[in-house]
Amino acid sequence: MPKDPICGMDVAESSPIRAERDGQTYYFCCEHCRNTFVNQTAAAKPHFVSFGTKPPESAPPAQDSHSPHSHCHCDHTEATPHQAASKYFCPMCPGIESDTPGDCSKCGMALERNPAWTPPAPGKAIYTCPMHPEVQQDHPGDCPICGMPLESATPTPAADAEDDHAELRDMTLRFWIGALFTLPVFILAMAHMFPLP
Repeated sequence: MPKDPICGMDVAESSPIRAERDGQTYYFCCEHCRNTFVNQTAAAKPHFVSFGTKPPESAPPAQDSHSPHSHCHCDHTEATPHQAASKYFCPMCPGIESDTPGDCSKCGMALERNPAWTPPAPGKAIYTCPMHPEVQQDHPGDCPICGMPLESATPTPAADAEDDHAELRDMTLRFWIGALFTLPVFILAMAHMFPLP
């Protein structure tokens, strides 16, 4: 099975996304990888993205810096380093940040805790509008844009501990709900295997 020379993914030979160079046909997983390959100059000596196995010698690799499993068509240079302004961020989509755990609004991936984030110094409270996060003050009051009362954005240790396990609690709840509905189906499916008195 041929490999995409840009990201290294296995691609079926029946793939309609392909290109030819120097009399050889190359197959691609998506149009983005094909366009990257076509835009490379034949004179340049690009490097191949390594995935633990040695690539075929005939495959010209990429100069592209995008991750092999990310086909998010955005500039990945912005993604690193992450700013310490937000507590959670999406590792695949630059600019997606949040102060609460959740899912990315672009790709749906769970937001990860930002290792660069540090809580504000104790005693220095920051108040922000829930509808306009750009509005921040060091004292309580009303939002100048919409008039809503400002809420404290300063985290407490109890809130931090609760946020750390939010995804675990969510997945545990999903597991037990799934198990609850699986048990009756299992009993109905296996009832004929148990001898009746």
